[in-house]
Amino acid sequence: YRISNNNQVFELDFTDKQLTQGTLNQSEFILKLKENKRLKVKYNGTYYYVDFLEIDEINKEVSLRINGVKHRLKVEDEMDILLKRLGMERGAGAKMNELRAPMPGLVLKLEVEEGQEVQKGDALLVLEAMKMENSIKAVGNAKVKKIHCGEGRAVEKNELLISFE
Repeated sequence: YRISNNNQVFELDFTDKQLTQGTLNQSEFILKLKENKRLKVKYNGTYYYVDFLEIDEINKEVSLRINGVKHRLKVEDEMDILLKRLGMERGAGAKMNELRAPMPGLVLKLEVEEGQEVQKGDALLVLEAMKMENSIKAVGNAKVKKIHCGEGRAVEKNELLISFE
């Protein structure tokens, strides 16, 4: 993951499936969930207490209180980082008249049907690519005109998946 706060950027990697340890900018950290749902983080020999205040899934931002100081962070997952590297940032110049596959993959689940109204941030489909399940979301408000793919179907990069009115 890539986390940014103002002009600071942090690279976050978890080294276990329980998400309890990993590296932050190549320095090790350990997470422990306390009884009051507060995280206790050991990083570079110092303990930090983290409270989650708000999670904005649509804009991929999180508000935290770290040792009493409030922070608003932008979070980019592996898919965001990959799309940015490929020059295909989510929502960058996107028009809601069609959805094309950002990469080759397998359509695992359709979340919408023809004629359905969708709002920005609504899940449209789940695409499995590079052994990861990725929820593809609407970048704006629209009405689903036609679905050009089906569940269980392999799709190629830039293949038309959904048309919108």
